[in-house]
Amino acid sequence: MQAETADRIASRVADADELARAEAQLQSDRVAALTLLFSAKEAIFKCLAPTVGGFFGFDAVRIESVVTAGPTHGSFEFVTTRSLCTEVPQGWTGQGLFRIESEWVHTATAWRRDDQRRAG
Repeated sequence: MQAETADRIASRVADADELARAEAQLQSDRVAALTLLFSAKEAIFKCLAPTVGGFFGFDAVRIESVVTAGPTHGSFEFVTTRSLCTEVPQGWTGQGLFRIESEWVHTATAWRRDDQRRAG
């Protein structure tokens, strides 16, 4: 993501604490951290939207942690900040993976409908 784009969308993608936490955990700059948060939340939306049955914004999910497993890859954990549907209540948690290659950030998350995770 370009710095100008990051400046324009940052407040819609993540709150200040979420962004600062991602920067620290990634040991990176604001733009790189925001790009990862944006990509992770897009992956979460694409994973959950069929179950949720519609649109939900970036604020419906908070990235709780980013764990690097090396300089270019790692995982993230997220939590829903509000109930999205019966199967995805507020406090529901999940994980995903990321890989950074040159200018590209790849993120993925998956969920089986029979998954028994519950908000805690």
